[in-house]
Amino acid sequence: MNELPDFTPYGYRLLKVLSNNVLGGRITYKAIKLSTKDYVIIKQFQFASSKNWDVYKQIEREINVLQGLDNIGIPNYLGTIDDHADGLCLVQQYINAPNLSVSRSFSPEQIQSIATQLLEILVYLQCRIPTIIHRDIKPENVLYSAKSEQVYLVDFGLAKIGTNDSALSSIFGGTPGFMPPEQLLGKPCSNASDLYGLGATIICLVTGIKSRELNTIIDESFTINFQLKVSQYNPHFLDWLEKMVNPKLEQRFPNAKTALERLNNIDDLVRCPEVNIDKSTLVFEAHKSGKILTQTLTIKNTIPDTILKGKWSVAYHEKDGLHTPDEHSWIHFNPKKFKTNNNDNIKCQVKVDTSKLQSQKEGERTIILNSNSRFKEYRIKLKIKTASCPKVKHSIPIWYWFFLAICFINGNIFGVSLLFLEGGFYSYLASITWLIFGYLTSIYLSKNGGGGIIYMLSFALISIYFVGFYSLISLPVFIVTKQMEKHKFNSIKSFIDILLTFISGASIGWLSLVEINIYAGLGLAVSSFYFLSILIYSTIKQRKLIAKYSKEEKYLIEL
Repeated sequence: MNELPDFTPYGYRLLKVLSNNVLGGRITYKAIKLSTKDYVIIKQFQFASSKNWDVYKQIEREINVLQGLDNIGIPNYLGTIDDHADGLCLVQQYINAPNLSVSRSFSPEQIQSIATQLLEILVYLQCRIPTIIHRDIKPENVLYSAKSEQVYLVDFGLAKIGTNDSALSSIFGGTPGFMPPEQLLGKPCSNASDLYGLGATIICLVTGIKSRELNTIIDESFTINFQLKVSQYNPHFLDWLEKMVNPKLEQRFPNAKTALERLNNIDDLVRCPEVNIDKSTLVFEAHKSGKILTQTLTIKNTIPDTILKGKWSVAYHEKDGLHTPDEHSWIHFNPKKFKTNNNDNIKCQVKVDTSKLQSQKEGERTIILNSNSRFKEYRIKLKIKTASCPKVKHSIPIWYWFFLAICFINGNIFGVSLLFLEGGFYSYLASITWLIFGYLTSIYLSKNGGGGIIYMLSFALISIYFVGFYSLISLPVFIVTKQMEKHKFNSIKSFIDILLTFISGASIGWLSLVEINIYAGLGLAVSSFYFLSILIYSTIKQRKLIAKYSKEEKYLIEL
């Protein structure tokens, strides 16, 4: 075992040899700085042993450039030893991290982070004036600290300043499999040249192929055939990787910045899911004003062992005004975001709130599903038709007309007959007839939004003079009814409605017992008002609703 050279006169003690490039005349040592006890790297360029003194000035210039580098991903330049007998020495910061050639597995997230950080380092180097081309990017020259997740690019021994002068390419060579064709052929390198080595390094990580075995999957056209070994990865990522290692310089990304931008647009490196939506168009037609309409979309991921993530938004429309992707005034989603594997179907509800829209309109909108699938965006068309202004039904069922007519005619005939005939039979018959008539009328008004209970109270009050005890019953019952109505005790309210209807109907019937024609006429007039209220109520309310909605329509959204 050879003893390590003595560097103590220069303030360092060598600990071990890290690498030895005999052909290049370059040895790398791990050392300790005696004054600070910090670990450092000493790279010794032995020009005498390589017998290539022409490169001395080039190496010296590269060292001068490294002095100006300041990037977290490049070990710091600490100094030079230029009077050592065996050659020029470069001293750099020691990074306690293994290189990527050390056998271990990396997650897709780690691989994406490594690729991103390496590209960021290259962006920094390519923004230098003149640009710096590393020319030897490979797993052995990339350190990765699992603890800090930091990447370091090391060994600038083959680095080249600028893209002119290709003569030095044959001097320093490179590593087979990681050198781009132009470097192998001694042609000028460009900012795209380092992308080839970086892409080949990532291929080693995703395929598990060792550096020395990479040339086994490279054909005579310098194409790296790695696709069959990485079927589990996202096609977007594989397309990006193929472009990185394209043998033709002009078909690679032009520089690291462009490659980084494209990589950042890829959400996941693993194979992306595929979206299958059961409908391309949703139709919403409202038959009643103010309704919230709901349609359901079924989304399925058809790619096994993948996770589908999606988020809904509404495309911009000039009539909707400004809205954010996360919030829309009248189109809503449930769920708005989702995440699922290929074994589950996602049911997404699309809700349209027509209360925010003008009536009797038709229009279209577009909703967008953004996902992590191969096709990032899916568009679904919404066809929407709103209802006309709310209406009160004018038509009354024939059977209802029949009973109202019978009650109205018979009630008045029987009531007036009592002016000329005597007998309790007719009084009871009149009371029962008006009871049924009042009941039918009040129920109809109540069901159609009218104030049936108010009419009942009014007719109960008419009986104060004639049948006062009925009034005494009706007033407290009316108060109880209104309280029940507030608390939505509908079954109890219905019972009380019947009771009040009996009071009002009976009181009208008793009016006809008075043997004075004016009271008989009053009974006829009151019953006629009860009857006519049904006929005029719908028309009056419809006009009010039209006026109300016409005033509010201008504040609603037009489709």
